Amino acid sequence: MYTPKLHVALAALPDSIAELLRSLVPEGTTLSSLPTLQAEQDLPYDIILIGDNAGLTPAEIHQQAPQSVIYLITSHEQKLSPDMLDELHEVWPSDMSEALLNHRLRRMLEDFKTRKDSYYYRSTLDTMINSVPDLIWVKDLKGAHLKVNNAFCDFVGKPKADVEGRGHYYIWGLTEEMYRNGEFVCLETEEEVLRRGTICHFDERVENSDGIRNLSTFKAPVRDEDGTMIGTIGVAHDVTNEVNQKRRIDDLAFSDALTGLYNRYAFYTMMARRRGTLRVTVITFDIDNFRLVNECFGHQSGDEALLLFSRFLRETFPDNICVRMNGDIFAVALLGEIEREEITAKLDSLFSRIKKEFSAERSLNILSVSAGIADTPNPSQSVDDVIRRCGYAVAHLKRRNGFTIALDPTRPPSPLLLDLLRTKADSAYCFYDDLQK
Repeated sequence: MYTPKLHVALAALPDSIAELLRSLVPEGTTLSSLPTLQAEQDLPYDIILIGDNAGLTPAEIHQQAPQSVIYLITSHEQKLSPDMLDELHEVWPSDMSEALLNHRLRRMLEDFKTRKDSYYYRSTLDTMINSVPDLIWVKDLKGAHLKVNNAFCDFVGKPKADVEGRGHYYIWGLTEEMYRNGEFVCLETEEEVLRRGTICHFDERVENSDGIRNLSTFKAPVRDEDGTMIGTIGVAHDVTNEVNQKRRIDDLAFSDALTGLYNRYAFYTMMARRRGTLRVTVITFDIDNFRLVNECFGHQSGDEALLLFSRFLRETFPDNICVRMNGDIFAVALLGEIEREEITAKLDSLFSRIKKEFSAERSLNILSVSAGIADTPNPSQSVDDVIRRCGYAVAHLKRRNGFTIALDPTRPPSPLLLDLLRTKADSAYCFYDDLQK
């Protein structure tokens, strides 16, 4: 346990007081009994007890020993001026009984121990919180920051003297309107901590010189001796890099590497999260003759076709889930009620762009697209069932339009066949419901 070293001086006081004090002070205390105090004298004492003829006034003692606490034992307390009283910690009458003197000396030593303990714990707290790389702060009920650590000051870009005692808006450089219109929740989470009266964890967003930062924050109420909440304490870890890394990982897990569209895994994950009881409409797209482009003109041309189609798909359906299911198979999922006329208008626009772009490229002008559309208002019907219906519609289109040509995998297609396919390169779509009529 921490044991403070005590240095006490008595000046112009009877030896009996020194003897009594010597019996009370803890081991290791330095106790000096001086006839008087001299100007320019070194006074390395924590406590100085003086009598009426100490040689220096309390103000002069404080000039030489500003760290010392001064007690005056006097028979002339009625003559003390207000200025002199301000320099003294306590004034004791010289005619005290031995029991009262003993009591006051004990209290003096307890007071010293309390002050030293307070300094020790403050120093320990400051050292501890300033050694932590996370942001730490203590607020009162009005939101003023009573204490912050060095990491907090570095994060907000302000010195500690300019932070402690100030509120949220000043520290973070925000106006009330900016806070209200932004994605910030710091003040609301403080209110929740005080309402719940327990430790709470929050994900918060703040802005500093590096831009928007993501914080993982723990906040707890601070209570008085009677249990009354008197403020809050918070600890925040900057998780921006972790959030960005997770976002990059999610992007890799959810995105098709070539086209940037959602992949099959993302499609099923997002449908599970968003579908609920909404109507589901799915459009699947099959790029006709895609394998021939790869075989005749190389995979680079095939990739070019996929990238073009992906861009057109994303621009045609910007608010929907656009997916590369695999190879040259794509899909779009539309949630909620949507009119058939709106779907056909979008597909007509998409196919018009495809025809214009693909026909301008010798390596792509044999391509067209077959699309099948199916939907369900039934939330218990699986998405796979809807996709299967789309597949029936696509197969119907391919049979009708002659895109089920058998090719010899050992021989390239003839120029005549390619010319034939160019004449047939016209995209089409089919609603599954129409096949049932």
